[in-house]
Amino acid sequence: MIVSNTMANGLPSLGARIAVVEGSIDEAYGWHLGGGVSFEAHPDGSRPACIRAHHTACSADHAARLAPLTGLDVHDLLNSPRCSPLLFGFAGSPAADLGALEQLLYRLSRMASDLPELAEADLNPVLAGPHGITTLDARVRLVPRLPYDPYLRRLR
Repeated sequence: MIVSNTMANGLPSLGARIAVVEGSIDEAYGWHLGGGVSFEAHPDGSRPACIRAHHTACSADHAARLAPLTGLDVHDLLNSPRCSPLLFGFAGSPAADLGALEQLLYRLSRMASDLPELAEADLNPVLAGPHGITTLDARVRLVPRLPYDPYLRRLR
């Protein structure tokens, strides 16, 4: 793996720095998956987080649950898509590391619950193989925001 720091093209006046991480991943490593967090604003001011998971080979096949995730939610996220049998070892292929995938979903859920500044997160693709998972691209967008407490009364 090669890591290099380079000056951002077109932004030298701002002094922005970009870390470029390059590596090679064996295509036969595992299954290409995607996941992320998105928020919907509600009239009451709350922002329920929607955790989503999908298999990149089946573009219209995905599952979503509201954060914080329970064990049943994580199970459903992994088993609901029609492509999910691929994760469990299909036609002689090795099964993906389901424990690592579960941990990834739990951590996304925790991040969505604990960070009110989180506007969205996208992990795509995530390679899931028999010996773990590797996130190849992760994008996180943060916005300034005050924490919301639904139990706090508002005075007019």
